[in-house]
Amino acid sequence: MQGCDASVLLDGSATGPGEQQAPPNLTLRPSAFKAINDIRDRLERECRGAVVSCSDILALAARDSVVASGGPEYRVPLGRRDSPRFATAQDVLSVLPPPSSNVPSLLDVLRKIGLDATDLVALSGGHTVGLGHCTSFDDRLFPRPDPTMSPDFLGRLKRTCPAKGTDARTVLDVRTPNVFDNKYYVNLVNREGLFVSDQDLFTNATTRPIVERFARSQRDFFQQFGVSMVKMGQIKVLTGDQGQVRRNCSARNSGTADGLQWSSLVQTVVDAAAEGLGF
Repeated sequence: MQGCDASVLLDGSATGPGEQQAPPNLTLRPSAFKAINDIRDRLERECRGAVVSCSDILALAARDSVVASGGPEYRVPLGRRDSPRFATAQDVLSVLPPPSSNVPSLLDVLRKIGLDATDLVALSGGHTVGLGHCTSFDDRLFPRPDPTMSPDFLGRLKRTCPAKGTDARTVLDVRTPNVFDNKYYVNLVNREGLFVSDQDLFTNATTRPIVERFARSQRDFFQQFGVSMVKMGQIKVLTGDQGQVRRNCSARNSGTADGLQWSSLVQTVVDAAAEGLGF
């Protein structure tokens, strides 16, 4: 919410609940937070000190998860530092767009952080893997079906979510739910996007040509996804004497010492591209 500073990993405190307790983040898995801390502990042992920030670990883990699922490999610029403060629950609600958002509202949010329509479509392709809760899309089913949804897809969703408020989940990508590929865009062309924020990418005239291009070419999608992830990973980063390198990703360091053993530098998008970000 404040930039790429790993603030979402922080537990709440006496000042209030952390970002994890905000409604949009309640589906984040505790096992994922543990995995990040386990990686941080191993890195501290290997590096003999707190050298790698939790923010950098998150960026690298995201890339490696994409690769492990069949997606593209891309360079990850490093050197971020961690925020000692988390955003408030109200900040999360006011900044994080809900799955009911349409393209104009999504673009309004992204323009403020330096991302454009191509980035929006490419990053939305992350929905080629994962699950969605009925409560995130059942407004498209009840009381009247969303006309942008194919009848067959509507029927499948109603079997999973037979009434509004059903506590159930379904895959985000009906074709290849466990593989990182371009089938998400094929779904949109066939009116099988799960969320409003998905399907409106195909309905909207600005983003539709980008969806169609990615549906035709997985190579184009993979290349742009890497570029857009690098751009997103450099939003409002903390570097130099800003922030800290947390010894525990779930809690800010006590005192003022952060344990960083050398100065940090975040590469720019241009630097990363010059080093071979293009595939």
